[in-house]
Order: sequence, then C-alpha cells, then structure tokens
Amino acid sequence: MVTRPAGGLSVFFSMPWCCVLPAVLSFVSLGSAAAARVALMKLMLPLLVLSVAFLTYAHLRVWVRKEGCPAARIVLLVNTVLVALLWAWRLPF
Repeated sequence: MVTRPAGGLSVFFSMPWCCVLPAVLSFVSLGSAAAARVALMKLMLPLLVLSVAFLTYAHLRVWVRKEGCPAARIVLLVNTVLVALLWAWRLPF
C-alpha cells in the first residue's frame, strides 16, 4: 500500500513556483507593513520634527548659501511640497 502526503501540502509543492512565491511574499510584506505602521505610529512626532529639520537644512544650503545647481532647487521644492502633503494627510487632527 502506497501512502500519500497530506493533500494541501502536495498541492502547494506541485504548483509552479512562479505562482506561489509572489503570493507568499505579498502576504509577508502585508504583515510586515502592518507591524511597521503600528510601531512607527509612536514615532510620528519625532519623525515630523526630524523631517522638518532636514528640510530646513536643505533649504538653508540651497537658498541661503547658494549651493547646488538649478535642478537641485527644483527637486528640493518638489520634495518639500510632497512631504508637506504627506504629513498633512497623515497627521491626526
């Protein structure tokens, strides 16, 4: 008499890995993203202060000290607007 492995396990290993691996990785990444969100919610205010400090320093170097090329000014303005929009969207009121 020949015994067979459990049905679910044999189906898992008989599927092509090109289908299984992305599904497994998506579940792992969703779980880690949820855990990171819970952990980082406690750090919301310090991260806000840190991002404002970095952006202030970048604007000081680009606009006051006149360092960087014109492309750096455009990138800095775009990043500042995006960061301000993201923080306005994420901050609880």
